[in-house]
Amino acid sequence: MDHSRSQLISTVLVIDDSLEDRHAFQRFLQQDAQASYRVLEAESGEQGIQLLDQLQTQAGCDLVLLDFWLPDMDGLDVLRQVKQRLGLTTPILMLTGLANEQLAAQALQLGAQDYVAKQQLTAEVLQFAVRTTLRQAKLQMQLSTYKAQQSLIQDIALRIRQSLNLKDILQQAVIEVKQLLKCDRVIIYRFLPGGNGIVEVEALQPGWATVLGEVIQDPCLANGWIQKYRQGTTTAIEDIDIANLEPCHHDLLAQFQVRANLVIPLAISYPQTVKGEMRSLPQASNKIVLWGLLIAHHCAGARQWQPSEIQLLEQLAAQLSIAIQQAELYQQTQLNNQQLEATVRSRTADLQQANLELSRLNESLQVSNQDLEQFAYIASHDLREPLRKVKSFAELLAKRYHGQLDETADRYIDYVTDGAVRMQTLINDLLAYSRWGKQNLVKAPTDLNQVLSRTLETLDDAIHRRQAVVSADTLPVVSADALQLEQVFKNLLDNALKYSRDDRPPQIAITAKERGADWLIAVEDKGIGIEAEFCDRIFILFQRLHTQSEYSGTGIGLAICKKIIERHGGEIGVTSLPNSGSTFWFTLPSRSSSD
Repeated sequence: MDHSRSQLISTVLVIDDSLEDRHAFQRFLQQDAQASYRVLEAESGEQGIQLLDQLQTQAGCDLVLLDFWLPDMDGLDVLRQVKQRLGLTTPILMLTGLANEQLAAQALQLGAQDYVAKQQLTAEVLQFAVRTTLRQAKLQMQLSTYKAQQSLIQDIALRIRQSLNLKDILQQAVIEVKQLLKCDRVIIYRFLPGGNGIVEVEALQPGWATVLGEVIQDPCLANGWIQKYRQGTTTAIEDIDIANLEPCHHDLLAQFQVRANLVIPLAISYPQTVKGEMRSLPQASNKIVLWGLLIAHHCAGARQWQPSEIQLLEQLAAQLSIAIQQAELYQQTQLNNQQLEATVRSRTADLQQANLELSRLNESLQVSNQDLEQFAYIASHDLREPLRKVKSFAELLAKRYHGQLDETADRYIDYVTDGAVRMQTLINDLLAYSRWGKQNLVKAPTDLNQVLSRTLETLDDAIHRRQAVVSADTLPVVSADALQLEQVFKNLLDNALKYSRDDRPPQIAITAKERGADWLIAVEDKGIGIEAEFCDRIFILFQRLHTQSEYSGTGIGLAICKKIIERHGGEIGVTSLPNSGSTFWFTLPSRSSSD
């Protein structure tokens, strides 16, 4: 695949023994105001096959115009030999002087995309047929690429469920990405304390230098790149020689023979912990932590990264982040359990039976954590059930032995209970975030008044408890997935109730305004407000502005809203002033524009 080849000029090979016809076809194509073509010619079937073989190793061929009657073989023979000898998938448009339906059917069965009779051929007919055939071929290639990408994502998700070995999951991921993207090197780079990083796994095209196990000091990370990666920014460089890079960045890439690269952050989140605990995880503060980078290298030359390729790596990075997250949570839980067991054993011999129960609970927790390592989007029950047991037994320990142990042991038991609740909430929200991204979007005419009414019924207890006043304009009917929009309203209204001021009941207003081809829906509150510098940050996964003790939550609700609205083709944002309130708004295409 030549990624430097222009996408604006299509190469067309004309195989026809008539010089007059070849020149006419070339003239017709050059007159096309909607497309540009490079036209090559062959006057026999064998010459055309040889030229196709040469093009396959060079710039490629986008379309073949094939005459049926040739001096050395007919068009059907050419189709057979192209398929047998070259195995090409280049679209072929059959041309002949006879309008023979049986002949057309044979050509289509052998792989021709279409069939046009020369008697009916004009410049307009040929131009339309060529553009249509090229468009169909492009769509078919995109569909094939999409299926391969989705298959890769599903395979990785399955491995997360089936394997406890994080290194194996990462290694298989880079191998399959390299094969799918046809690039020269794919690595996963893990950050180390102190600013260095190490290449954990690598898939490498023969002929290029390996970087596996290299400890790399990147001086550019301190110049702002690390902050971009923490914010989830994807970077794509098509050619390091013309990308206006900082010298330190250019030199680092050139050192490893990189000409173009694609970098996706791998980020995880630790639950918030009490100061002094979990000392092995000093970053743990319920905020996003940059674990490493998923990087694709193209060394042979410049490369234009396609949106579908970027999307593939972003989806894969999300899966790998989940696998890494589960490994970290597993280790963290193991450490906490060991500390709790040691404390209980050392404090009193009267708790032998309790220690036995705790040991059994520990074994059960280890099994559940193995299931946690096998995390996938469809494993919500398997993840929640073990955590429920941890919470139940910890509450049982607190109920039976509170006050019988020393104060430290009581506090540790409280930590286990509280940690299980927070972990359960985090997993539920992660799964919800994943589900909304994978769930099919079922659009239908949707009355937002009915959606809002159902949401208010769901939140009825919270509204009455806070004595909130909720008002709403008449809302429009849009083409949307009603269930997903109900989740958006629920999350926004939840936030309006949660972040209200203490000195007065919440006042919430839902408004709708038509804006061009979109509807602008707004949820306005009179709550505590948000500093302007944080208005974009709150829509990023795991980003929170308050501690867990101030306001509960996981920082996922607004990220879910953003994902749902963007899948509907809309936008979402917020305007706010501290102590004056916030207005969360989102847009949805009107029914006329979406239809």
